[in-house]
Amino acid sequence: MENFKQGLNQFWVGAVFGVCLALSLVLIPIAIVLSTVNDVLKISEVSTLVTQVSQMVEHTQDKIASGKEKLSSLSMANIDNLALQKAITAIQEYQTRSSELMSMAQKSALKQQLQQQLKQELEAKFDPQQVDKAVAIFMLVVDNKN
Repeated sequence: MENFKQGLNQFWVGAVFGVCLALSLVLIPIAIVLSTVNDVLKISEVSTLVTQVSQMVEHTQDKIASGKEKLSSLSMANIDNLALQKAITAIQEYQTRSSELMSMAQKSALKQQLQQQLKQELEAKFDPQQVDKAVAIFMLVVDNKN
């Protein structure tokens, strides 16, 4: 009877060891494959992110280039500092009051409202050439923001 108990204990020890060995032989390759798949997916995510960032940079460069072309057509040398400050203030007001949640119609209405307000403020103090330049700067920056 003692030999039988000893043999049964050895059987269970062997069985547990065999199951553990079998599991480790199966799970280790699966873990290696999953790790490789995870690395490939991360590489794919990074390349997608890099592509999106490069597209944004190209879009921004195009906007800057078109803005420079439009800005070079404006003669900035003869604009009054106060008129320029008022145009910048109007731009800042547009940026703070507009949001991503606004529709294009709402943004356009806000842009028209601020443009008219800027025009009215400047017409009282400056000649029409200064008013036109300040309004053109306002429109240039606001249109490029969209």
